[in-house]
Amino acid sequence: MHLKRLAAVAAAPFVMAALNGAPTAQAGGDVTKRFGFVPYISGEISVEIQSDHVVSSDDPNGRISDTYTTTEAEFAAHLTPMFAVVTHLVLEPVKDPTDDRFFADHGAYIEEIYARFKFGAVTIKAGKYDPAFGAAWDATPGVYGTDFAEDYELAERVGFSAAYDIAGTAVGDVTMTAAVYKLDTSELSRSVFTDRGRTTREDGGASDAGGLESFVLAAKLADIAKSGATLVVAYRHQGEGDGPDDVADEEGVVVGLSGEHKTADGKIEWIVEGATFDNFDAGANDVTFVTAGLKWTFLKHYNIAVSGTRRQVDAPAAPDFTDHLFQISAGTELGGGWTVDVGYKWEDVEDVKSQTVGVLFTRTFEFDTKPKLRPTTYK
Repeated sequence: MHLKRLAAVAAAPFVMAALNGAPTAQAGGDVTKRFGFVPYISGEISVEIQSDHVVSSDDPNGRISDTYTTTEAEFAAHLTPMFAVVTHLVLEPVKDPTDDRFFADHGAYIEEIYARFKFGAVTIKAGKYDPAFGAAWDATPGVYGTDFAEDYELAERVGFSAAYDIAGTAVGDVTMTAAVYKLDTSELSRSVFTDRGRTTREDGGASDAGGLESFVLAAKLADIAKSGATLVVAYRHQGEGDGPDDVADEEGVVVGLSGEHKTADGKIEWIVEGATFDNFDAGANDVTFVTAGLKWTFLKHYNIAVSGTRRQVDAPAAPDFTDHLFQISAGTELGGGWTVDVGYKWEDVEDVKSQTVGVLFTRTFEFDTKPKLRPTTYK
């Protein structure tokens, strides 16, 4: 039953686009005549196959192996030049491993489904979406570079956002974003194949407050003074929920700087980002993250990536502690669009140290059904 519901919701915008874009559809013909536009679908499918092996751990039960996929598909049904419906599906393990496992506990769910409106430099989203806050949780290089920073990623929120782009200023390209939201507690918070359960108000956590009282204010400055560097700054406020561990609203700030520089046979990419939170995830702890990463691509097809994260936890009801993550990885292109990276991770989480080795295969597929229209001048 849930699988049918997931398929129906995800397919709806594409059925609409197909109907509007059919040659016999009057609506599609009107759009083509007026704007030189035919409704179309674009998309990207990202496939990751990863196998992790904890080779040493202070936890006697921590030495496990886990092989799994994280597959994401994002589709946009462009219904008019200014309006699109975007759907983002994810297939990944939805339970934490407790023993060795091989492609087990996978669930598919809708991470995003929203309407997107573009009016010149303004982009508006309405629906279930991922508010923008920082970049290290996605952009830190290496097989394990994002592991700690993912703690403060914002995903599966319901609400609205507006972004305003100012390109070509004296200091760079500017994007300012404002978002209001709450945590998704609808049926869309479930997953199929393996059901992760529906999120409820009783689960608690930041932004699970019931109303649209959580918000993010963010700014991005890209290609600063033609240097290739990008600065991101954001502030967020998230209301506490009704969970047993919720004590106060969360307040957070993130500042990040990243860049890319071309070399004779490749490029160098780097990122440094810090984020600090009062009452992290609406709990009692104050948490600070500092992440840095560097990736060198050389001979066009090979890369080496090094990164690390420090996570400091100030816990009023328990001793403070600091977690550390260091990773190094190397990879190459395999052909046919596939890449492979081999990584090593050392981490210390609440004084439990472990070492992990793993391999990651990736492939991205893109498609676009937009027709090639010849320029037409209407008088």
